[in-house]
Amino acid sequence: DYINEVTKNGPVNITFKAPNKEFEIFGCKSAKSVGTDTAGRKKADVLIYDVNDRSYPISIKKDDAETWESAP
Repeated sequence: DYINEVTKNGPVNITFKAPNKEFEIFGCKSAKSVGTDTAGRKKADVLIYDVNDRSYPISIKKDDAETWESAP
């Protein structure tokens, strides 16, 4: 919701930071919650779209979350 709110006035650049990694999306124009769509072992919680309509699947984890999946 926040990404969609701040992009109402135009695209923004987003930077995700972790202790050992940094990921940037330039020209972000919108975001869509997709966490309930798990068909085909999809794992994204949010899809972020840039001005070229490329989508970036983002999975949001708690700091204490396990790093493995529970797929069969």
